[in-house]
Amino acid sequence: CWDLAKLEISFMFEYAVLPVHWMTLLSFAGDTAEEWTSRKVSSWLGVGEQTALALLVQLRRLRDGQFQGTGPVPIRPPTPSRGLPKRRCHESLDRSGDMPLALAIRRAVDEVFEEPLDRACRKKRDTELCRLCAILLANEEEEIEALSFAATLTDIMLSGNSLTVVMDPRTPDAHGAASQSLAFCWSKASRLRQFFQDEWFTLQVRFESTCGDLVQADESPLVFWLGLLQESYRLLGYFDVAPWTKVWAINYIERLTSNIQEEITRIVNCAQTPWSAQEVCPADMEAVSTVHYPPRPYPSSLVMAHRALAIVGGAPPALATRSRIRVLHSNSPILKVLGGLFAEIRARATVAELDGNVMEVELVIEPSLPIGLTPLLLDTVEIGVIDIRLNRAYVHLNAPLVPLCRDALLNRSCWRTGICAEASLSQGIATVKFSVMEAAFCYPPGARVRLATNTFGPLSGLKLRCATVVHLEETTGKYTIRWDNEVQSEFDAPEADFVEGNHVVDEVVSYSKGERIICMEHSATVDAVVVQNLAGETGEADKSGQHRLCKYKDPTEEWDMDLNPFNHVTCGPLLHTSSRDEEIRRYRAFVKAKHAFLWTVTSDRSDVLQGPVPRLVDDAGRQIFFWSDIQALVSEDMFSPGWLVVGQPGSGKSCLLCKLVMHCLTLSTVLLPVLIPVIDLCARLQKLGGDDQQSESGEASKQLGRLSASHEEDGEGLICWYLAMVFGDDTLRYAVLRQNLQCHRLLLLFDGLDEAGSLLPRVERCITGLAAQDHRIVVTATRRAEDVSIESTRRSSSVGGLTPSWLKTQPELFRVTELLPLERDCRRSLAEALLSGEQQLNHEDISTAADFCEEFISSLPGDEWIQWSTPMMMSILIASWRTQMLHEKQGKDLQFDRGARTSLAAGRRQSLVLEVPDAQPKEEADQNGAAKPGSENGSRPSRWKSAVNMIGLVRSVESAKRLQLDTVTKSVYGVALDLLLRRFQSRQQADRHKMKATVQIFKELLELVAAVLDARCDSHFTEADVVPLLSLFKIDEQVWKDLSLAIQENRIPLLHARKNGKEVSFQFIYGSFQRFLGRRGKPRLK
Repeated sequence: CWDLAKLEISFMFEYAVLPVHWMTLLSFAGDTAEEWTSRKVSSWLGVGEQTALALLVQLRRLRDGQFQGTGPVPIRPPTPSRGLPKRRCHESLDRSGDMPLALAIRRAVDEVFEEPLDRACRKKRDTELCRLCAILLANEEEEIEALSFAATLTDIMLSGNSLTVVMDPRTPDAHGAASQSLAFCWSKASRLRQFFQDEWFTLQVRFESTCGDLVQADESPLVFWLGLLQESYRLLGYFDVAPWTKVWAINYIERLTSNIQEEITRIVNCAQTPWSAQEVCPADMEAVSTVHYPPRPYPSSLVMAHRALAIVGGAPPALATRSRIRVLHSNSPILKVLGGLFAEIRARATVAELDGNVMEVELVIEPSLPIGLTPLLLDTVEIGVIDIRLNRAYVHLNAPLVPLCRDALLNRSCWRTGICAEASLSQGIATVKFSVMEAAFCYPPGARVRLATNTFGPLSGLKLRCATVVHLEETTGKYTIRWDNEVQSEFDAPEADFVEGNHVVDEVVSYSKGERIICMEHSATVDAVVVQNLAGETGEADKSGQHRLCKYKDPTEEWDMDLNPFNHVTCGPLLHTSSRDEEIRRYRAFVKAKHAFLWTVTSDRSDVLQGPVPRLVDDAGRQIFFWSDIQALVSEDMFSPGWLVVGQPGSGKSCLLCKLVMHCLTLSTVLLPVLIPVIDLCARLQKLGGDDQQSESGEASKQLGRLSASHEEDGEGLICWYLAMVFGDDTLRYAVLRQNLQCHRLLLLFDGLDEAGSLLPRVERCITGLAAQDHRIVVTATRRAEDVSIESTRRSSSVGGLTPSWLKTQPELFRVTELLPLERDCRRSLAEALLSGEQQLNHEDISTAADFCEEFISSLPGDEWIQWSTPMMMSILIASWRTQMLHEKQGKDLQFDRGARTSLAAGRRQSLVLEVPDAQPKEEADQNGAAKPGSENGSRPSRWKSAVNMIGLVRSVESAKRLQLDTVTKSVYGVALDLLLRRFQSRQQADRHKMKATVQIFKELLELVAAVLDARCDSHFTEADVVPLLSLFKIDEQVWKDLSLAIQENRIPLLHARKNGKEVSFQFIYGSFQRFLGRRGKPRLK
């Protein structure tokens, strides 16, 4: 704090220029040379003593009217010199009143610095000229303006009743040209204060997490004010500080000492009292301690089902039916306070069971229920009472309605079998099965919803608006609503008809008086304090979520605002709008630098925005337009369900997430992307579970204890814990990200959900909870063999065929898409993107590389071209081509190239023989093809020989092509296997030094396995097939463990692992790859 005080005093009272009128200078300094010398006026002005005395002479002439000067005043020296920087004096010279003074200053400087001048003297002359013009070229009005602005800055510098408030000063109002220097220096000093505030925030959070609560003395502004006092009182003794600046300093010191005395009086009796956020509240408001916002609890199954129903949609009943059900709901004293989907009961089909005995049910509909009977519960909701007499159940209800539970929302067959409610009787548990007919959405006044206007159908990609239910219009059967933050009269109030697929339920936001929040409207943020909760204090249900707010730094400015989970965040006592916005800018720059480039399998860095556009299909096989999906994903008011992207290994799933990060930073000003590698999340969770003695600090340690004991905090709680582990729970970045999570302004990207291992159910539950809480999430996963793909038979439920088997909690909350293989144009585009950064390659070389990839892929047997049409395998093909080009440039042609050239040369020689004209005369044959008399032994004509030679040529060329293809395949697979094994081994940090030897052992083991499989004409193997080879060839068992783990984690996409219970089977994906390895391992196996 004291170092900051020293810098601030230096900026404001020593470096800043306070302009004055030249007559004020004479009144302070005198009008004789002796007075100017004794008072060191030259130090006031920052010029040499000779310049100061020369200026005195010119000012006396100007005062006595003896100054003679005509013509324009030269702004720059007459001799060539470096140009002067722009100063306020250049604008002031246009005024006629300042021209004699400017000419006097110029003459005084020219008298001291006579031509010719060297470069150093010329620079010194220009500097002194600028200083004199900046200080003295001011009239009386500008002098008063500058001193008034200095007084305003004094108020700002010494305002605040806590250290946190002091370090967040307000911005001064507009100022004139005479105050530019003061404003500039204060902008630097205030930035230093805000920087200190960020560090102070981090220090306080760390202190609270380790040592306990802060006390009043820790947050007292005396910590800073005493440093200011120590540095400011010295100004009065400095001879180089101008007297008019000392006048300002005296006023500043008086105000400072007064504030210090008041603070000492206040804090003397409460120095050790725990500090809270009450100091930041306006004086006329009740102070409420602001705590960190806790994560939302995990959503219930009913909430998930309601959201899933909005995504799936459905056919609503007739409007008359909906109107009848809603009137019954509004007239029921018990049900009218509940919201959701309500169904009408069919009394004749309703039955009750007690200890296996089925009884008839008699429904009694009455406004008030009898007292003393057993409550009848449906999903913990009391819907009525029950009384059993003479083997007959009497069910008393307010209305013939029941709220639908989770299973009944998405499965209409439950409506016929019955909605079960239970009652605990002395004889046992009585179960009442209500058979229901049609259902309609009913809500009480004050319920909060997000509604798509004039739309009936699935909500995906639609704009939603937040609204409050006012009341039911019984004549129309619709609800009157009030849109958030929109002025509307009672006569034109909008109406809404809530059906499946046009709305979702929103949470009700309520704050107490004095709580601090940050209001956000698009990208603008305002620090605010709650003045009044209009719904809570007035009791008007239609004002649910509406609060009266005032500005934190200006309590006189008030306004009413409808608060919803998307337009505000709670604000801790240490986090303000300025520090939050600055941290967001830093985070966006950090994320852009981290994810703008991607390391390929060949260890090359590639721009994620280059290359082809990903091709995606949904579960119906329809291709998705990628750009429209991105626009809907990053739009602030779009409804976005969870997005799950599946694909084969190396299909570009991680690259897709990086593209989403970059497009989110470009297209959205409110969303912040957070990319979470699932393997990292699970590793931290497993480390937590395996190390009970691990010591953690702060808020994260408390969450760790809860997470290790139960799954109650899965969802937002798990994300908060992960962010605390990555960024630190005592950092400003964690606080900002947690705030954005609260207001749904994070784009959560989960990479590689299939890598969760044993924690897959928990991570799946987490992402499902986030999707149910309106968070934007995108998840990628590798499509396993046991999962259903678009080519297979689709399920008969509402869940599409792409949905993997492990998505169990609520699959309807996700839109599942699959990454398609690259087409020809996409493959060429990817090849150009991978090679565009190499300056030694021209366009012809890049085209040759693309042709090489296309020829190899088109020659693959069966469906292997699909597996090779992925970004990873294309990178391997490019690496193989690059290796071939490198050898050719070094004069070392590859073996397959030499063999191919030899075979092709033979073919060319045969074609040349065929092209030579036949020297012998052609024999003519008769029409039957028999040889004419005179031919030797009836030999065949030369035309037949030419056909035979042509067939031999074709066979030779085909043989040469097969030989070339086989050799190219060997080269490509050799490069691919080496790259993939090196990629896997590079993740083993401890074994990087022996990478070459380990990779070679991996190759030898795979060659032996492939040779065994070729011998028995199979492509599947298990660990039982590998263990004998380990002992026979003396290979360490750990080699197989590492290799099998890499295959199961899809680190080597040339092989595939499939679990069948506890047994794991492995398979070579490419038959050509298996044959390639088998030929290399067969000699060793023999």
